Amino acid sequence: TKIVSELQADPDINQILGISDFTAGLPAALETAGLSVGTFVYPGEPQTYEYIKNGEIEGTFATALASEFYTAMDMVLRSSQGMELTKGEQNGILPAEILTQKDITFDPKLGWEPEPNFVETFEKFWHVK
Repeated sequence: TKIVSELQADPDINQILGISDFTAGLPAALETAGLSVGTFVYPGEPQTYEYIKNGEIEGTFATALASEFYTAMDMVLRSSQGMELTKGEQNGILPAEILTQKDITFDPKLGWEPEPNFVETFEKFWHVK
């Protein structure tokens, strides 16, 4: 309601950038109010991915908590073994991606992962099993 009111009060606003928690129900509210603005949110969540897939919002800056954990652990382990980290890893950059409608080729309910089977890859590399 607050977003719709703000958009109605200021017709120069043509883009919403926000946290995905605030977008629950937003596409329907915008449609009911007859408003059309671009919407881009962070982080990606199942509902967000569904909205993107249906063309109701433009996109998201997606992150995946489980992948972030495994990637961070991999970085620590490789660093402790004297293995070289990429420049991004040296700067603490973890997996993230901008996703738009063409990228939602996965089941939105299952969420996004930057690398399929990352757990198995991690286990194989570090001889966990």
